[in-house]
Amino acid sequence: LTTASGLDTNSGKSPSAPMRNLSELLRLYDLDVGDVIHVDAGIYVLPDDITIGTLDSGVTISGKSSDSVIFDRANRSAGTSAFRINGASGVTIENVSITGAEKGVYWSIHEMKIYQPGR
Repeated sequence: LTTASGLDTNSGKSPSAPMRNLSELLRLYDLDVGDVIHVDAGIYVLPDDITIGTLDSGVTISGKSSDSVIFDRANRSAGTSAFRINGASGVTIENVSITGAEKGVYWSIHEMKIYQPGR
């Protein structure tokens, strides 16, 4: 998907300018229904939960494949999660694997879709 290494100083808006940190991308941009964040292959160790708030309702986070995109929270303590959906609705997380947290996804919403092909 990308043609360069991710840097948080990049715009994150093209394959040649990927951002390194998904949380930073979500902080910088107001994403809407139909917006897709493409995540390239890699193991992403998360120092904190990735939070998706109400302003980003309808966003899709789409990995290259669930075998090649791994979000590892690396902290199984009580209350940890890889993704924390706070009030956002219509969020889709697809083609990723999640590990290393008490909960893979914590949400306080009514509608969310998680897809993993073949399961």
